This record gives sequence, structure tokens and C-alpha cells, in this order.
Amino acid sequence: MEKKEMIYQYIHNETIKKIQNDDFQNLGFDSLDIAQKLKMDRANASRLLNQLFNEGRLIKQLDRPVLFFERESLENYDTNIFIPSVLQKNQKITDFFRPVIKKENNIVNSFSRYIINTPQSKMSIPVEQAKSAILYPEGLNILIIGEQGSGRLQFARSIYNFAKEREIIDSDQKINIIECLNYADQNPESFLRFIFGENIQSSGKAKKGALHQSKKNIVIFNNINQLPEKSSTALFNAILDHSFSPINSNKTIELTATIIATSSEKSMLNNSDIHRCFPMVIDLPNLSERSIMEKLVIILQYFQDECIKINQGIRISKDVLSCFVMSEYKGNLAHLRSEVRQSCAIAYHQHLKHNSFYLNINFDDISTQVLTDIHNIDDRIEELHETLNLFQNDFLFFTPHQINPELALLYEINDNSETDKSIYINEAQEDLINQCINDINHASITKLNTTRSISVKQIYDSIYPIVKEHPLCKNEHLLYGLLVHISNVIIKFKEGSSQSLFTPLNRQIAKKEDYKLADAINKLIKREYKLTLENSEIDYIATYLYLSSQWINQEYIQMVLCFKNKRIADNYKVYLRLTFNLLI
Repeated sequence: MEKKEMIYQYIHNETIKKIQNDDFQNLGFDSLDIAQKLKMDRANASRLLNQLFNEGRLIKQLDRPVLFFERESLENYDTNIFIPSVLQKNQKITDFFRPVIKKENNIVNSFSRYIINTPQSKMSIPVEQAKSAILYPEGLNILIIGEQGSGRLQFARSIYNFAKEREIIDSDQKINIIECLNYADQNPESFLRFIFGENIQSSGKAKKGALHQSKKNIVIFNNINQLPEKSSTALFNAILDHSFSPINSNKTIELTATIIATSSEKSMLNNSDIHRCFPMVIDLPNLSERSIMEKLVIILQYFQDECIKINQGIRISKDVLSCFVMSEYKGNLAHLRSEVRQSCAIAYHQHLKHNSFYLNINFDDISTQVLTDIHNIDDRIEELHETLNLFQNDFLFFTPHQINPELALLYEINDNSETDKSIYINEAQEDLINQCINDINHASITKLNTTRSISVKQIYDSIYPIVKEHPLCKNEHLLYGLLVHISNVIIKFKEGSSQSLFTPLNRQIAKKEDYKLADAINKLIKREYKLTLENSEIDYIATYLYLSSQWINQEYIQMVLCFKNKRIADNYKVYLRLTFNLLI
């Protein structure tokens, strides 16, 4: 290996180690460092470092001493950053990173993990039921019904965390989970001694049971349907009486704990005592019943969790991710998590072989079962494309240091409640114009493959003949920006939502020609999709056409950048765009 490559490999490997150890303050290398570590002349080391810089592989900081940083590893650490080729003396490499979040906050197990504020959400009702039971004065006991692997225990933990957040229970209290499967084949006496406690006759000492130790706390009985009849009857009697007596004792102790139980058998509901013991019964939907966005969030959460557990970055493409989303999982959430972990394990083996910076999840890493269990694609393909089109990049990256940006985006969408949306509608006026400007700016820099979907292609074939003479068609990006908006309006209409985000403009700025085209598009949509656009949507289309024509008719300067190295060319392109606001 020639000395230049030896230097680069050394810096590359050391940079990876420092990133993994969160040692961001010592990422830079000077010529003296390299000369000492690799036992070479300092002047020669400096010359080779500058060659690597000129090739675009290193970043240079103009300081004393001059520091060099390895670009590829830093850009892989955070794919959304841009670091200039030269840093000034007063700049730090860490100035270009996004804020990181603490690792312990990455694994969230409260209701924030559930998508509940979208029209297709299947978890919104269970979450509302759980909140109602916990917030009700004195609380209500809860029974969670769901098939194996549907996330019953995880949901119970989320309820417990919600109670802590609302200070219903003491924050110092520890969660108390009783696994009833452990007592399925045992003598019922052992279970009763455990939950009620006992008076030990030989010593005269009293041993507190789980219910006594959990005063004003929450006790979770997982798989309560697995208890023997004598055990479940004794527990139900204690719940109904709000009291219990330890074994070998006549003392009566008040039951002050809130009981959350989980069961995989709906037949339990035939027992009249169940509804008396558990006023709130929550039926969890299977994974197959949940919306594409809900399923996608779960998958992204699992990849984020694995990334943190193994302390290693993970990359996955939209296409590979689509296979996980569209597949059916007979074992529900538990099955899905196993498939995610299996793909990570296979990718991890390749990572060890090639000493790559991150795990790259490919089609080869997906199990045959996931691929063969992809069914009913046509029924949900539009929903899949609509959701994936929210993501700007074709590849998704997960790092142990911060939450995945696409997952954060879906969380943010979920946080926008219907109440906030209605306030926005009432206040909207000239915001329609601002939204058009924002959409045009976004469309101009969006990769076309992030907006090409089946529904947009169909709309393109219908609408293009109407607008083909308009200046809009000079720029395919802006044309597809308008088509995506119209596509979203049609999809919302199919889902039963016809309310526009805008009110009609008081002062129209578009030309008559633009409104004629907007009316023609409205007639076409009415004919082909049985949907009549509201006046505000016609205003939007006309305004978009007008503003995009103003944007397109600006004078252009054609520029050709010729460089031997693509990375240097990309750096200059970004520099020109940011400095002179040029479209390149």
C-alpha cells in the first residue's frame, strides 16, 4: 500500500473509532500526529495530507497546527449535513452536526410510540381508552385483549409510563409485572402466597405479598388467562371486594393498587366477573389491521432500537423498507421484530467482513418468508407511496447518537392534533400564497424519484395535455410538485376527508389564463375521480401555476463545472448555491 493510502486508512479507521466513542473533540489530525504514528517524515506527511485534501477526501481547518478531517466517515455519521472543504480558524467541525439526543432517551416506551392522530390510525381508540381509565378519579382497572405478539405487555408498560407522566403514581415506584405463565402449572397456593402474602406460622412473621407492596401503584398481570381457575377466582374476588387477606391470616388489607391485565383469549369476556373486575376492556388490533404509517413507524422504531443496542449505524433503502412494510407477519409484532433483528444480524456479518462504517440492509438480508408473505399489494400501494413520499432521501440512516430523521418526521406529523389543524384552517388566508411559494421551493430541490408514484403517474397522463403549453412544463420538478398536491387531495377525498387546508383568497393574484387552466383541471378531476374541488383548491392550483411561471421565467446563467474529482465538484456546487442563491 502506498504511503498516501496508508495515511488515509489510518485517519479513516481512527475517525470511525472516535465517532463510535463520541470523541468528537479530537477528530482532527495534523501532520505531526501522522508522522509520529506512521513513522515518516513530517514534511512528507504534510504533502500527502494536502494531496488527500485536494482530492476531496479530507477537510482542512486553517488553524495552528493545520488539522485534517476525514470526510466520508463524517458524512456517513450524519447524512443531512454539509461540511465545507475548508474550515476557518474560528469554526469547529462539530458546528456542522445536528444536536444529538441521549441514548437512554432513544428507546421510548410511552404513547409517543403510537401513531394516533392520522385518519387511518387503528391505535387511536385503544390509547384514548387507556388514558381515560388512568385519568378517571381513583382509576379504572384495565384488561388488554389481543392476539399473541400484538404488543399487549408493551402497551401495558406504556399505560404505566403515562400514569407516571401525569403523576398519578409516584415517580419513584417501580413497575410490578407478574407473569401468570409462571404459575400456570403450579399449585395455586404458591400464586396466592405471592400476591396476597402469608403469615408464617413457624416464626410468627408476616410476609407481604405483591399487592400489599404495591399500594397506590399499578400491578400488571401478564397472560392472566393462563392462571388456574382457583387462582383467577381468588384474584377476581379480591378485586371485587377491594381487599384481601394474607394466607394463614384473618387480617384484611385494602387493595389500593390499579390492576392492568393482559389476555390473548377473547373468550374471557364471557365471564361476567371480568367486566365487573375490569371496567375498561381494550381490544388491541393485529399488526395486519394497522395502517401503513403505523406499521412503518414500528419498523423504524425496531431498526432504531437495534442500532442503539449494537452501537452501530444502519442504512436501508426505501425499496427494502417497502418489503418489510408490505409483508404479513403471522406472529404479529414479535414476528416482525425477529425479522428486523435477523436482517441486522446478516448485515452485521458483512459489516465485520468489510469493516464498513455502517450496516447496509439489502434485499439479500431479508428472509424468504418476508418476501413470500407480501400479499394484496394493490390494496395498499397508494397508502405506501403516499407515506414514503414524505421522505426526501432514497436511503434511511440510523445512528446510535440521534433519532432517525424520518422517524422523527412521522412523530412530528402525529403530534399535530386535529385541534391544531382546525385552528390553522380558520386562520388561513394569504397563507395559501405562502404555501404555494413553499411548495414550489421544495419541489425545485426534490429528487423526482421521491415523488413518482402510481397515482401521480395516472394524474400526469390526464393533466399534462391541459397544461403542456404552460411555462410550468419547462421544469419537470415544478410540474410534479403540483401533481403531488392534486394527488394528495384526491387521496384524502377517497379516505373520506374533503376539508381543504385553505379558505378562498380574498385577493386573487393569478391571471385569468391560470384560472382557466385550474377550472379545466377541476372539470377533469370531477369527470375521472367524481370529486369537485373546493374554491380554495382552485385558488391554489391557479396561484401555483402563476407563481411557478414567474419562477421559471427568471434569467438563467448556464455554468459547467469540470473537475477530476466528483466530491470537489459537489462542494463547489453547494458553495455557489448557498452563496449566490443559484439554482444548479
